[in-house]
Amino acid sequence: MKYNNECMMIMILETYWDLHSWSVTNFPNFWEEVWNYMGIVTSKPHDEVFSKSGPGFLDNQWFKGAAFNYAENILRIRDNREALLCLDEEGNFEKVTFAEMFQEVKLYAAAFRKHGLQKGDTVACYMSNRKEAIYAMLAAQALALSGEDRNLSLELGYVFVNITNLSSKAASNIVARLGAKFLIACDGYVDYGEEHSIMENLPFIAEHAPSLEKIIIVPTKKETLSKDISYIPNSCFLGPFLESGKTPNGEVPDIVFEQLPFDHPVSVAFTSGTTGLPKGAVHSAGSLLGPLMHFALHYNLKSGDVVHTIYPNGWTLWNYHVPCLSLGIKLLLENGTVYRLKDGSNLWDVLSKYKVAYSFLVTSIVDKLEKMKACPDPSNTNFEHLKAITIGGSPVKTENFKYIQSIVKDNVVIAGLYGHPVVGREGELVLTVPNPVLPIYLWKDENNEILKKTYLTKYPANGKYCTRHRRNQSDTNYGERQKSRVPEILLQPA
Repeated sequence: MKYNNECMMIMILETYWDLHSWSVTNFPNFWEEVWNYMGIVTSKPHDEVFSKSGPGFLDNQWFKGAAFNYAENILRIRDNREALLCLDEEGNFEKVTFAEMFQEVKLYAAAFRKHGLQKGDTVACYMSNRKEAIYAMLAAQALALSGEDRNLSLELGYVFVNITNLSSKAASNIVARLGAKFLIACDGYVDYGEEHSIMENLPFIAEHAPSLEKIIIVPTKKETLSKDISYIPNSCFLGPFLESGKTPNGEVPDIVFEQLPFDHPVSVAFTSGTTGLPKGAVHSAGSLLGPLMHFALHYNLKSGDVVHTIYPNGWTLWNYHVPCLSLGIKLLLENGTVYRLKDGSNLWDVLSKYKVAYSFLVTSIVDKLEKMKACPDPSNTNFEHLKAITIGGSPVKTENFKYIQSIVKDNVVIAGLYGHPVVGREGELVLTVPNPVLPIYLWKDENNEILKKTYLTKYPANGKYCTRHRRNQSDTNYGERQKSRVPEILLQPA
């Protein structure tokens, strides 16, 4: 496997399991190979790949000495190739090139800095699956708003688990818990033909999150701009906010990508709360390696391929998909329902029309599409670009695989991310080898007490990471059935 002009890894690995075995028995070497193969942009190379910083399973230091910036790596392509494809259920469509995306992030960063964003600050985002969320995230991370106190060192908080399910009270609780200084929110969104207002939640959030100094409203409709927003404290529309970042002669200051260590925190994503109070998993800049490995190696995606995502800001899947831009992959942001768009098309028509190479679908979506007997327009269907569809989030049934297989071509990989069938008794997901894409700590978890109690006490003598599962297998379902919720937010990269 050749990954640059200076060195080559020569190894005989005949099967995937040969590679897997080598990756877990020689994990420092494996992750260094991933680092080099992906061409991580650094200002200073690492001195050591892995070392222990304490006795605990998560007490590790990865890529010691390296200095880099998460956003700079995602923004390293700046030409006129397409980067973002933005589609909503009403049929509105927009293309954004890598060059245009970089200029937008540059403008957002200038405005954030002009309005006083500094070390120790947190930016929260309350938005559907829109391009503005990506711009804000990359701008905040380019500025690298780190503080000395680890509980104040977030560049951007990906705050909301699912914007469609959060009341103003739930949203304000999480914004207040993060101590966010800035909140960027869209005015609303459309789902299955129904309009949902976010603006009506903002006064309550402002009242109950005293740390907020600025609320930036992204108008999705022209009529929003004519509305009086004075009832929302410290609010402004996105346009004037961005203009304020320009110099007196109308120029936009250059981005200075702050160079930081591998374990610098870049995001926090909250669990759903179904197994107790929501836990904020804090991920480091180094977690970038996880999705890059998956897209390039597991799914064999190349520059110019299209990754399809329907998940709003706040789902860990949103965090997971954005890094594909670093590889020159296009990101198709679909906003709204996937079951029936305004023109009568559905998910399968979208995957065909936009030449999607990879899509992750939660099982409930597949179930509903199957019940609807949804299928693409037979007169205009082409899945030649489709390489893989993965399914997860809840147990995957045999019928789900059969349904998808009936739609797509034979050589498309259809994978359930809940693993292989297991015997009908309780078991655990146990990690025995350190991994650089695990969270570095939980938000506001003093001395890692919650983290240790929840995930590190099952095998204290071995210091293993464990989450509890209850699974069974039936004669008619050869996939796993998982009865207890797994905190996937802790396993997915930021």
